[in-house]
Amino acid sequence: MLTIQPGDTMMRINSVLNHGEIMAENISIMTSLAQLIRTKNLLDARITQIMARPALIGHTGEYIASHIFNIVLEPSATKKY
Repeated sequence: MLTIQPGDTMMRINSVLNHGEIMAENISIMTSLAQLIRTKNLLDARITQIMARPALIGHTGEYIASHIFNIVLEPSATKKY
């Protein structure tokens, strides 16, 4: 952590203050990102409940296609042939 010490020049003091502003901005960005991730996790959980498959784009596409084209999907989303 940067601190202001006695005898620091104005350039050094400004650098410390700017660093604090950057840190505050980063904290704000990280807080926003954390909230979005929490929301995404809640949405993914709800999508998983609806589809009974992981909320991944490939599984979602298969699920939608199965309803549009009346296709029966394998009970296990991970079955290999």
